[in-house]
Amino acid sequence: KIHSAFGWKFWSFVAGGAPVDSELEEFWAKLGFLVVQGYGLTEASPVVTVNHPFDAKRGSLGRALPGLEVMIAPDGEILVRGESITTGDDGSWLHTGDLGAMDAEGRLYYRGRKKDMIVTSEGLNVHPEDIEHVLNQFPEVRESAVVSVRKNGNEQVHAALILKDPNTNVDTLVRQANDKLEAHQRIKSWSVWPDNDFPRTTSTMKVRRAEVARRISSVPQSMPPLQPRERDFSAMSSLERVELLSQLENQYQVDLNEEEFSQLKDSAQLEVWLRRSTAGRSERAGSGVLSRPLSDWARSLPIRLFRTIFQQLVAIPLFKHYLPLTVTGLEHFQHLEAPVIFAANHTSHLDAPAVFAALPFRWRRRLAPAMGLDLFQPYFEPDRFSKKEVWWTGLGYVLACGLFNAYPLPQEVAGVRRALNYTAELLKRGYCPLVFPEGMRSTDGRLHSFRPGIGMMAIRLQRPIVPIYIEGLYSVYSVHHSW
Repeated sequence: KIHSAFGWKFWSFVAGGAPVDSELEEFWAKLGFLVVQGYGLTEASPVVTVNHPFDAKRGSLGRALPGLEVMIAPDGEILVRGESITTGDDGSWLHTGDLGAMDAEGRLYYRGRKKDMIVTSEGLNVHPEDIEHVLNQFPEVRESAVVSVRKNGNEQVHAALILKDPNTNVDTLVRQANDKLEAHQRIKSWSVWPDNDFPRTTSTMKVRRAEVARRISSVPQSMPPLQPRERDFSAMSSLERVELLSQLENQYQVDLNEEEFSQLKDSAQLEVWLRRSTAGRSERAGSGVLSRPLSDWARSLPIRLFRTIFQQLVAIPLFKHYLPLTVTGLEHFQHLEAPVIFAANHTSHLDAPAVFAALPFRWRRRLAPAMGLDLFQPYFEPDRFSKKEVWWTGLGYVLACGLFNAYPLPQEVAGVRRALNYTAELLKRGYCPLVFPEGMRSTDGRLHSFRPGIGMMAIRLQRPIVPIYIEGLYSVYSVHHSW
């Protein structure tokens, strides 16, 4: 009946003015209609990318047209150039002001406007559209607009909501939404929008976020005041948790267990936990994660000499013999002062040895790779494992520390404070930590989302971050391979 109503010649929609919501695209696909999305702008006359009708991928904006190039800048901005771009004949890139991503097949995906992106206190980027997508799935929400508000000089995520039922418990709704969001995306405050709709542009009907943010910041009498979510720990970032734990220790003059603290959900649980922790259980602060002494011995003079000889005469020659390297970008080290933090993608257990082999000697001797703490859990928590497991993981830990100057780094919130302190100590000594922001090896060889840790390090430690991209090791020894 639907096809008959539209007419049998009508079989597809072509959208280019704004991205089509994934649910809407799926709705029409189930009815047998093809949705073809593209991307363009006036300066490009106007189409840049478009999906082929018979090779469309849901959610994407397609590949670049012949004669045009698309590139994603380091900050995520979509850059375009080519024959139809009005930047002149010098071949320069046009900065679109849009944020996007590109898959391995060259398809473009829209993430939002660059000016709308929220940068958290940890240095992590938050796309409002991602949060709105979660909020709009709740049946109580007619529409949402996520904007940035400033508190104590930092940007925070604020959600303005238009509700179907004014009696909706928004506090509960926001808690449920935060449970579905990443830690850095979580909503810190919300307000119910007093009008029937958000202010919009006249041509594309997009929400004017700047106007929404201005009205929220001014807090007129017709609007409810901002309702902060500080009592809900699910809305706190990793950095805020670390700072809160430090404040509590200073206030109560007691060492508190990070692993237990990381499991708390709200202030009620915090109150119960504090009473228990301050009633004589402070001695447990040293148990659990990082309970054993860290690898200070690996920086002693005899071990450093042995490590240098082993790497120069054995490890690196063998690595380069069996896995020849092509290294680009070494010229950037000419004007770089140590110490720095190296951040690399993680595709293989061979990533750290590859970085050692690629770096010049004066940087190689300063390198300190971070290891996932979970790999050596039996060694750090011997009471929970067999003697055999403790012995083997302990041997692996000693070899990694001794031969490659490695140190343990937790992937989760528990232990982050101690890890930050230890990383800071390494930097003070002139060492350069090597971290893998993804937190685990890639399952498909592609770069995945970063854990919050690298942003925390950059902000708290105030050292340059040097990115390293490793390619080719996934096919040699990936997470799917074994000896």
